[in-house]
Amino acid sequence: MTEEKTYRQLQAEETHRKISEAIVNTFLEEGWQAVDYRALQDRTKMSLGAIQRYYPTKDTFQDAFQGAVRDYIAKKVDLSSQDKLEKSWMAAFKDPKFRMVIAYLFSVPARTPEVKEKTLKRIEELEASTGVNMKQLLGESFCKLLEY
Repeated sequence: MTEEKTYRQLQAEETHRKISEAIVNTFLEEGWQAVDYRALQDRTKMSLGAIQRYYPTKDTFQDAFQGAVRDYIAKKVDLSSQDKLEKSWMAAFKDPKFRMVIAYLFSVPARTPEVKEKTLKRIEELEASTGVNMKQLLGESFCKLLEY
């Protein structure tokens, strides 16, 4: 027997989705430094308290785009071969949002030991699944960011 969600549960899920979407969109459009409670209040028209129920600190904002950043990158690159991945990755640098995502990835590991560990694990998983030397590609990405 499956339980049906109550109106309150559905409303809470929608509120969480709306705030998460605002976090991701603010980040992609304006950068991590612009993601704050004031920006979220402006975008969602919700109170500070409502937002803080779902995201009590700015560090928890990162939870909103755990999958969103990965999905955004995946839409920009071709994972069918190492050569296609490398070419599509570098071509994606023409998109300011892609550059924003990559620049953010370079800043994330410095936040906490847990984030460092997760980041390294994801890089290793991507290397294993694609056969691409992600460390080399990220190094090239860092140099590419310096051009902008």
